[in-house]
Amino acid sequence: MAINYGSIPFDQQVQFFNAKRPMPSTSWNDLQREMHDTTFVVAGAVKADLLADLHEAMSKAHELGTTLAEFRKDFADIVAKRGWTGWTGEGSDEGVAWRTRVIYETNLRTSYQAGRWQQIQAVQSSRPYLIYKHSHAVLTARAEHLAWDGLIMPVDSPWVKTHYPPNGYGCKCTMFTLSERDLQRLGKPIDPNTTEWTDPTTGKHYSTVLPNDGTYDWKDPKTGDWHTFPKGIQPFWDYTPGASLSAQATAAVTRKIDGLPPDIGGQLKALIKSGMEMDEQAAMTLGVKNVDYQQHRNIAKFVNAGLSELSARGLPLPDNVLVHGQAFGQWAAKSNEPLEGLVAAFLPHPTTQETYLFLNPFYPHWDNPLADAVAQQAKGVWSTGHERHILHHELGHLAHYRRAPAAYQSALAGELSAAEASVAGRVSLYAADGPAEFVAETFAGLLIGKHFDAEIVTLYQKLHGPDL
Repeated sequence: MAINYGSIPFDQQVQFFNAKRPMPSTSWNDLQREMHDTTFVVAGAVKADLLADLHEAMSKAHELGTTLAEFRKDFADIVAKRGWTGWTGEGSDEGVAWRTRVIYETNLRTSYQAGRWQQIQAVQSSRPYLIYKHSHAVLTARAEHLAWDGLIMPVDSPWVKTHYPPNGYGCKCTMFTLSERDLQRLGKPIDPNTTEWTDPTTGKHYSTVLPNDGTYDWKDPKTGDWHTFPKGIQPFWDYTPGASLSAQATAAVTRKIDGLPPDIGGQLKALIKSGMEMDEQAAMTLGVKNVDYQQHRNIAKFVNAGLSELSARGLPLPDNVLVHGQAFGQWAAKSNEPLEGLVAAFLPHPTTQETYLFLNPFYPHWDNPLADAVAQQAKGVWSTGHERHILHHELGHLAHYRRAPAAYQSALAGELSAAEASVAGRVSLYAADGPAEFVAETFAGLLIGKHFDAEIVTLYQKLHGPDL
């Protein structure tokens, strides 16, 4: 029977797992916390071909929904083929069943929650709260996890960073997003000072008072080092899967490698050296084919947040993302367009139909995107004051192109009638520049929940504006 993770594996989950690099390890805690965001390890497995096969078997489980029974068959075939012996659990049916379940469930649960975290970040502006839910499918419930059931907190609460599920091996807890309206449906009084209440319909108790359960000390039996963890959290599970795809994770992995035996550490260092930057990898886990951030980390994080937002809504992403001043200028010359004077540009390739998002890293906008967006909206130039407005606008062009390529090209070449320009002007000054800009500016507004009048919506639909 397949394990229930709340849904069939979804794109963010599959992409998160498939982007992991197989890495050798001698112990279950060779790599810790966020290091697992970018690495696939099986304790005791050090041979590259063995790890590659195990990674492929788990990738199949993610993409095709392979059951635990099917994974066990794959595992047995791989172990026999690669001659792996001496692994924990070997030698008894109970041991094999336990070990395969741990590998299978741990990878699926962490990737599922990592994918969910991407979606949570994408809708944070409209659904800024999380509710902790304990799974009643767990046969032996942890007391702390039961106590946390029904806790409500802001998405960016420090408590979330250490308590986002799973919180240990076998943990099936999860978190769901909530809006202000959801809180009202759960029976919360309008009084903002109310921190605990009972839903009069269901009798369920809810609280926004996050507990301080204290900590405990744990000694690593292998190294003798002492570590401190929140109570209710198993060692090294005090992190949010998928939240730290960054250069810091690479540095942490490198530091850990230095303490490994030379033969194993050398393999890991070679893999790290040949790997891409973590921010670029994060974009590729969302489905972007080629990413070049050129060390512009602030823009990379900004762009990844926007891409994740669209991916969570099922909207298309560009095939290529280039934050590169030289590339921006070169494409401007080839396309005979003055791109060097712009902060961003979307262009489809004329022959391959691949899509390109260019961002000019030397434009002053990136010094303070929020302040610039607010100023542009105040002047009526942009339709929103959202800090990612310029990104939303360009991705609106992309969604328009993907939905109706011919209509998009026609919009680029066409002009608005006087009556249409008057309608478009109610969106923004930029929207009145032409049909394509009108669609992109309206898309940017719709994306953040802005409401437009019937005439604007009618014109947007007439020009084949993308659905949201």
